[in-house]
Amino acid sequence: MTNGIFAARLGALMLNEGFVLFPILGVGAFFFPKLLGGAAPGPSDLQIEPVLWAKGAAIAALTALVIWFSFVMEALGWIRTAAVVRGLTTLWYFVVRGRLFKAPSTPPFMAQCFRLGALLLVAGLLLPALLPNYRVANLHLTFIGGFTIILFTVSTRVILGHSGHQHLFQKRLRFLIASLVLLILATLARVSADFVLPERNSHLVYAALIWLVAAIVWAWALGPKLLISADE
Repeated sequence: MTNGIFAARLGALMLNEGFVLFPILGVGAFFFPKLLGGAAPGPSDLQIEPVLWAKGAAIAALTALVIWFSFVMEALGWIRTAAVVRGLTTLWYFVVRGRLFKAPSTPPFMAQCFRLGALLLVAGLLLPALLPNYRVANLHLTFIGGFTIILFTVSTRVILGHSGHQHLFQKRLRFLIASLVLLILATLARVSADFVLPERNSHLVYAALIWLVAAIVWAWALGPKLLISADE
């Protein structure tokens, strides 16, 4: 393998996966424990003892280095090994720093939504170890089932919190349930496309349309709250 091919593969991996995965894990160490625990981040959360800050920074740096090295391994052709390293490292960070399985102190709806996205994300990262020839399908399990569900969940929490609708944290939000169900259907349609080649194009169309419907349902419910706060 020439240096140019290796650099192109590594660059594509970092752009397509690392560009989203690193911020999700980085923000998760600070925000997700608050999401799962029911408390909103406040100024006091930034006042961290230097020793604890250094410990957290060292863990984050080591995690980032291991995940980056997994991209190097995949660029070199070690797809199965890279998938195991990246998937398990991501799961470990979610559990240890993101408190993935911590029992929430408030109704667990938001926590369950986030856990669903995190577990689908990890599943998508690990799946190439079993199905290395279906890398694109595996990536869409990560992108649609993992990244997007986490994005919808966290964005919902942020929008409701900043628009004065904190009381909705205690409720099962029907629009979010509908959106996540549609996202799961879109994930199934897209992932299955690579396993049913005669119907592949139809599955791609179904996946795209279902994803758009999920986004419309989500935006239709939350859009007005961006314009008018509960205090007005």
